[in-house]
Amino acid sequence: MRFKAIQEELSFHSGKTSELVRQFAFAGFAVIWVFKEGAQRALVPSIMIPSAVLFGFTLLADLAQYATLTRKWAAITDKADEAYKLARQSDSDIDPENFDFRVNRDVHKWGENAFRFKLCFVAAGYGWLIIALTIKFAQAA
Repeated sequence: MRFKAIQEELSFHSGKTSELVRQFAFAGFAVIWVFKEGAQRALVPSIMIPSAVLFGFTLLADLAQYATLTRKWAAITDKADEAYKLARQSDSDIDPENFDFRVNRDVHKWGENAFRFKLCFVAAGYGWLIIALTIKFAQAA
């Protein structure tokens, strides 16, 4: 399998995972909303606050992943463009599509960490939500 195909597969699957994690976080907020308490009490049941916080962290980690990688890739694009212009001065036949610019592998480190965090946050949020719902239904019975 060619490297470009491997990268495309990774991009597709990580994008889908991010999309699903986002949807799960919003669905978690919806479940919490269904069990909200009356106007005199807190909007979010106190037992579900940790879940709400974890779902919020999920969305923040999602934003952090894309924001940091966007900024890093913008900087790399600027450097690659400068390198291409310098190379073009000495060889005007260089094709921009085939110009080889080495990128440090560490560029993905922040994005990968944010990706892992958001998976952990949404899993922990649902874990706590299941516990909270179990307690809430046990109290109601």
